[in-house]
Amino acid sequence: MPSSRWRALIVPLLSLFATSAIAQSPNQAPTAEDTPAYNEIVARSFLIEVEPLVEKYTGWDCRWPIPFRLVTRAQYAETMTSHLKAHLPAQFQSDRGAEAMLKEMLHSQSAGLLGCYSEASKSLFFLPGNLRPVLRSLRVEERHSRNLIELILAHELTHAVQDSICQTSEHSIKLASEDEQTVWTMIIEGHASWVADRVADELHTGEAAQRLAEGLAAANVSPTWRNSRAHQDANLRGYIVGKKFIAEVFARGGTKAVQALFDKPPKSPAMIENPALFFAK
Repeated sequence: MPSSRWRALIVPLLSLFATSAIAQSPNQAPTAEDTPAYNEIVARSFLIEVEPLVEKYTGWDCRWPIPFRLVTRAQYAETMTSHLKAHLPAQFQSDRGAEAMLKEMLHSQSAGLLGCYSEASKSLFFLPGNLRPVLRSLRVEERHSRNLIELILAHELTHAVQDSICQTSEHSIKLASEDEQTVWTMIIEGHASWVADRVADELHTGEAAQRLAEGLAAANVSPTWRNSRAHQDANLRGYIVGKKFIAEVFARGGTKAVQALFDKPPKSPAMIENPALFFAK
């Protein structure tokens, strides 16, 4: 059985690698995967459409071709377990019990996952079998599916660009305090959410973006989280409060001011929640 010390090492790692997970209600079992809602050809064609808009609103160039994989929950858990093991101390890399526990945690977490950027493999993962079940759980109409795929791609592609330009994963590992981790998560998620909204405006998919945001906000009120409570709180605050903060910074200083946040982030979450404190510094 893995030790409590091993558990303490795994939870922060999962927090770094898992994004865009939908919380389940306390008594709700994970919904089974559906037939994939889209295929690789569709994903690639949408990436081609979304990529120049992500570049436009981040001000940063995307790597091309963009490495991505469409995976099932089992494939996601298997692949991410392999990637994460390489980042564990040597004594855990050969621990079969630790590996099984990690895989189980990842498979459970993947029930609400629509997409994620993996810093370990520098690639995007999408779970097309989760799209319809998640839409049903959030009570978002299926007619929004195509638009939501584009939003998911824009959000995760923004994370890929952030990491490529700013080495966001390496920076996160160096942060010592919970406040620093919270600020960094709120900036990263707020920026990705803000960019996705701008892409939605360009593609005239704003209604879908609004419906998804409403569903996410409602679902994440649940006290049951896939990762640590602090990390999920930071994620949710990033999606909502962080996005508003990024919009305020952009309104005052444009793209350059937003980019500067990755070099000199705010000193506390309070500055993101109250931008006047940040601008008064």
